[in-house]
Amino acid sequence: MVPIGLSPSDFKEAIRLSWKLYDALKNAHEEVKDLAKDFAILSGVLNQIQADLDKGSDSEIAAHGERRIKLLESITADLMRTLAEAQTLVDKFQPLATAGRISDDVWRKIKFMMAQRKIHAIQKSITAHISAFGLLLTSMGNSSLRRMEESLRELRLEATSLANDFSGSVDDVENGEPLRGPTKAWAEEDNVAGNTSQQPPGVPPSSPPVLHRQPPPTAKTVLLDHQITDALEIEVGTLPSQEFLLFMDRLPSRAHADIANIIFSNCKVTCFNFYRLHGLYRTKFGREDSSSERKLFQLSHLSIPGNFPQTENDFSLDEWISKLVHAYARINEPDAIHASYLYDYMYSTKVFGRIPQITSLVDAWGKVKVDAVEECLVYSLALCRVLKGWGSLDRLKALWAAIHRPESPFINKALLMPPPLRSPLLGVMTRRLTKRITVHQEERGSRSTKTTRIDYAE
Repeated sequence: MVPIGLSPSDFKEAIRLSWKLYDALKNAHEEVKDLAKDFAILSGVLNQIQADLDKGSDSEIAAHGERRIKLLESITADLMRTLAEAQTLVDKFQPLATAGRISDDVWRKIKFMMAQRKIHAIQKSITAHISAFGLLLTSMGNSSLRRMEESLRELRLEATSLANDFSGSVDDVENGEPLRGPTKAWAEEDNVAGNTSQQPPGVPPSSPPVLHRQPPPTAKTVLLDHQITDALEIEVGTLPSQEFLLFMDRLPSRAHADIANIIFSNCKVTCFNFYRLHGLYRTKFGREDSSSERKLFQLSHLSIPGNFPQTENDFSLDEWISKLVHAYARINEPDAIHASYLYDYMYSTKVFGRIPQITSLVDAWGKVKVDAVEECLVYSLALCRVLKGWGSLDRLKALWAAIHRPESPFINKALLMPPPLRSPLLGVMTRRLTKRITVHQEERGSRSTKTTRIDYAE
């Protein structure tokens, strides 16, 4: 039984349509296969919600009151519009296909008619809806989670008092001891040790990522706005602020792109570091995928050393965010994001529903939307905080302080951009090249009176 106000046909139609779209696209061109998988995942999430709603008075969603039902209605109505848009696009081109498969010639026509941009927009919307429904399901256990966190806090206090009775320092354990997570189980599940094609280069198969606790961010320069502790406390409905608008009026228009570049670059670095630290190359598209199927963060189907991201620039910010949102929708599953990786799990439930809006700062023609800068920066600050990107958080807080100083309309891009990262593969190649050149020169030196050694800095 579905609660009053939510039509049973809404969910059944959404489930039917999402699976129908998956079935229509599963054998399509490579560029829409990811979208097909998203439709399959969406169908599974909707089935979970439908199963809960069918419980009637025992429904966990209904037990959270009318506001939760209204939220579900709103998300579903928006989803139906996206699904209808996708169905219209499929119906438009499917008659041109042969045996249910879109040919290369037809696909070129689709791309020529800007369907690729439309497909990208639909995929972004579907990913956001998967995240929204996933957060809705996850939040059902929030009250229980709070009680568990209170109990864990008490246990930590007891453990600290006991540790003080020993000669060792508690700080040594807190800051130096690696966290023992489910990494080993993940390696066994995906046979990482025996299949190096699934392992990003530079990471030994027998050495899964080791996670360390990180300290909270600290103010490092006078540019930092100490009043910003939680970016989401800023009421985005009151933005843009007068100070910011005055600053932008005085800032040369050519510097507008610098602001977007600073925001996007710091967010990409944070996403990449989070991916690399927690071994998210193992993350699957769906829980039912086999270990041999393409992974969520894999760059291509080719089993080559460089088929996983080596730098933050291997994906656009839009791709980084959509993939992390996708992984977050399956939080605490063995191959996805674990709640302990995040700065604050409860806080993350607010953040992941908003971060897809960051990339709306720049329109399709590359023009910066001035009125959206502050709001997108708020969500970027929240992203860096929840993913523990402390360096990027400091730089973006400095940017926030700078754009609210109309008396000094200047952006120090060099100071606020993240330092360049070098690919791990490049480091390995550099070490090998250094060794070979050194040995060769020393061998030549043994036949003469002079030995030459050439080293390349890593």
